[in-house]
Amino acid sequence: NPWFDRFILLMIAFSSILMAFDNPRNTSQEWLSTVSRVLTVMFAVEALAKIISFGFFFHATAYLKDGWNILDGLIVLISLISWILESFISGKQLSALKVLRVLRVLRPLRVINRNRGLRMVVSTLVLSIKGIANVALINGLIYLIFSILGVQLFAGSMYYCNDDTMITKATCVGSYLVVEPQEFWHNVTVEVDGVNITSNVSYVDDVNVSVTRNWLNADYHFDDTYHAFINLFHIVTLDAWGETMWATVDGVGPDKGPIMNNRLYWALYFIAFITICCFFLLNMFVGVIINSFGAVKDKMDGSSMLTTDQKLWVETQRMMLNFRPERKLRPMLPNFPPCVFLFEVAESTKFELLTGAAVALNVIFMAMVHQGQSDSFSQMLRVANYVFLGCFIFEALVKLLAYGINYFKNGWNCFDFLLVLIGIVDVVADGNIPINVGILRVFRVFRIMRMLVLVRRAKRVRILLETLWYSLPSLANIGTFLLLVFFMYSILGNQLFAKVRHNHGITNNINFETFQNSFLYLLQLVTLDNWGVVMLGATLTTDCSDDCGTAYAPIYFITFVVIASWVIMNLFIAIILDNFNNTMTLDKSKLKMAHLKKFTDSWSEFDPEASLIMETRYFPNLLLALHSPLGIDRVSDRQKIMQLADEYRIVEHGGIIHFVETMIPMARRVLAVDFTEAELRAHEEHWRVQFPSLAKLKILRYRMRRVTVDQYFGATYLSAAYRRRTSYRYVNMLRDEKLSAIERWYDEHNVPVEQRTATLRMLERAEARRLLDAHFSLRKAIVDESSSQIEQNSRPADSNNVSVRSRPTSAGIGRRTSLRLRKSSGDVQAVGELMGIGRRKEGPK
Repeated sequence: NPWFDRFILLMIAFSSILMAFDNPRNTSQEWLSTVSRVLTVMFAVEALAKIISFGFFFHATAYLKDGWNILDGLIVLISLISWILESFISGKQLSALKVLRVLRVLRPLRVINRNRGLRMVVSTLVLSIKGIANVALINGLIYLIFSILGVQLFAGSMYYCNDDTMITKATCVGSYLVVEPQEFWHNVTVEVDGVNITSNVSYVDDVNVSVTRNWLNADYHFDDTYHAFINLFHIVTLDAWGETMWATVDGVGPDKGPIMNNRLYWALYFIAFITICCFFLLNMFVGVIINSFGAVKDKMDGSSMLTTDQKLWVETQRMMLNFRPERKLRPMLPNFPPCVFLFEVAESTKFELLTGAAVALNVIFMAMVHQGQSDSFSQMLRVANYVFLGCFIFEALVKLLAYGINYFKNGWNCFDFLLVLIGIVDVVADGNIPINVGILRVFRVFRIMRMLVLVRRAKRVRILLETLWYSLPSLANIGTFLLLVFFMYSILGNQLFAKVRHNHGITNNINFETFQNSFLYLLQLVTLDNWGVVMLGATLTTDCSDDCGTAYAPIYFITFVVIASWVIMNLFIAIILDNFNNTMTLDKSKLKMAHLKKFTDSWSEFDPEASLIMETRYFPNLLLALHSPLGIDRVSDRQKIMQLADEYRIVEHGGIIHFVETMIPMARRVLAVDFTEAELRAHEEHWRVQFPSLAKLKILRYRMRRVTVDQYFGATYLSAAYRRRTSYRYVNMLRDEKLSAIERWYDEHNVPVEQRTATLRMLERAEARRLLDAHFSLRKAIVDESSSQIEQNSRPADSNNVSVRSRPTSAGIGRRTSLRLRKSSGDVQAVGELMGIGRRKEGPK
């Protein structure tokens, strides 16, 4: 049941949030333990229900046959074991459960199985491990070789005495004096208006302080392979690597202090390491990540078995699913000339450019604000603000009078109107409002982005913006996974290093004492900013009791750097490069992004409310508006329209067609990509996920096949030809009856034959107009009769509601009358057109 799954997802999120409040520094958190146990019982019941439903191991759909279920079960098992041990172990022995408490950080991973995008990202990463592991092994071996070499060259040579005058270990004994500034306080009495006021004043003076000499080692050294390996990993991130290089260059040997530039040639060691490992191997690592991610993604979505053209089509279809028609604004009063004029002004390119220029100038004036500006300068900015506010009020009034209530159906218009209202209130209240209006005005700069649409020649800019836009869904999935990693490592850091006392790395600002501090530091760590010092601070194990770090802290920092900074951050690059390559390939093909944008704009002309639905009878008009390659360049006859409609294979839903079911088949024809019927059905299932409105449309079938647009127009043209032929027959019969009556009158009055012929010719010419009038007066009756015949032959017995109405269309045909046959139930909807009478006596064969 989806509601059960949503409830479990909500409980997972709730338990993850509770973990953020579980702080080792706070011992009074019994309520957290109680709630955590209740949640553990709920998750255990969920696992038990799945085991009973699907089986445990031996069935095809057993619980342990799914890797995500194994992860869920492992997390639940850890929580249960931790709960049981906490009930029997107390006091100092409770520290043995720290590992189990740390493993509870895996609980947020259960969210992945319940989100399709996250599951896709994680599955792709897991399958990419094989390719990533190979290059990681090569990197590890190179680091190991350089570590061993560094131990052979620099072991014991990076020690120093805290007294710079002592250069050997033997002389680094005793103490020495250091001049340090020290703050002193004394009382000062001052007479103010006859009253003596005494205050405590401080001053700073230098004093000599005795300091014990100590023989110290560098923070990052090469005394053993383990520390050398960590040192080299720190160097490959380019974080303060120069300090380590100069420390080795100044080194002399064991038990000897440094001498400046003692061995400059040792700098070649670091130059070689950075060149090989940082410039080559690390970039190869990044390239393998991108390549493996792309290859696994193609394999998972089935693209690996497709041809180049089919891959292009799949990516094009994925991009097209992000297209949506825009709501077409109409004049508020179409028959009122001033309103139409204001609408044309609001829709004009010049008005948009002037508005964008005003926005840009407004932003420039806002950027001129600075601390300590003069009063005259402030007055100038205030006057400029009034001028710009007047411009934006004028723009809002023009659009309000032009669009009416439809003005508020556009998000940008609503935002502009809100800024105008706040600006007016700010002016009226003389700036005494509790909102920083300046911050809101800055967001108006985003309106300048709309001007990029007007730059039609900025092809490269357009491609970059389109790449970024179509990459957003995939980037959102990667960003969500990165946020999940941040959340888990923040909780883990809080559990491991919350009690570490402050030192040269752990400070008041950078620490793991709370979840918030941990999260903020990880944001800094992902940029590799001065992370080595903090890692050393977390490894503090001397001169401490309950506030010690752990010697295994480098594992925490190194794994985060590899996962977050190297792998996940480079996945963003992989997604953008993949979409950029697809956009460039599509732009070089027959079908360009500009053609798809033209389709969206043309669709909006026939679907002004952006409902994604258009009446089928407007399909020829859409073809004419699109031009080639999607449409037609000029008015075509019925045969051409029928051929195009047959090639498109657009599904028809009882007189209406859907946006995506029209755009994608038309694009598929241009790219000349052919798929089987089963593949097309699979694509359509994916469309229904993106467009829920598709599921609400009824599916019409004829002979077990879905009705398409070409069948719609075929039925239209056939029924129109039948009614036109019937109309001609009735008109000719009426004419013959009229002439027979005249002949009988001539016989009764004995009119000569030679006079009859001339008179009949004159009568035929004189009666032509009256006959045509009679023809049109009889058409409705004829259509009603023929419609009832068609209805009896081609529609079910429960069909009803037949209506006739005239409407002009532009499918290359002249004046016509449309006949629409509606039905309340059945499988086929017959729609016809009654053509105007021509000069021929017979209809088309």
